[in-house]
Amino acid sequence: ATAEHLDSSVMALMIVKEIGVPYVLAKADGTLKGEILKRVGADEIVYPEEEMGARIANNLLGGSMTDLFDLSADTSIVKVPARKEWINKSLVDINFRGKYNVNVIAIEGEGGVDGAPDPTKPIKDEENLVLIGKKEDLVKLRK
Repeated sequence: ATAEHLDSSVMALMIVKEIGVPYVLAKADGTLKGEILKRVGADEIVYPEEEMGARIANNLLGGSMTDLFDLSADTSIVKVPARKEWINKSLVDINFRGKYNVNVIAIEGEGGVDGAPDPTKPIKDEENLVLIGKKEDLVKLRK
């Protein structure tokens, strides 16, 4: 179902549910429309305009942080390039959890992505760190 015309979306949703489509993903351009589509039978609602707006706002706030995705309203996973002050230091030395209140869940480098990085291995200049944390703490890393 699409978001442009609510009446068309509701009709389409009712028809596909009636013919037995097991899972329906609907697009909405606002919370009210999303709630209506959910009540009519949509299994999942996406809000692409809102999600893209939030992503653009995050990028405009500055920094070279890539917002990978939001886990909840206040928690995100982001990818950041290694800062100069992190180069040649290990995760243990930097203490991301204590200093920034975020966790490093992966390191991306020449050899691909290491989903279980060695906390004693020095960070290289060309590496990116994948972090998880509260948005407010991740924003502080941009400064």
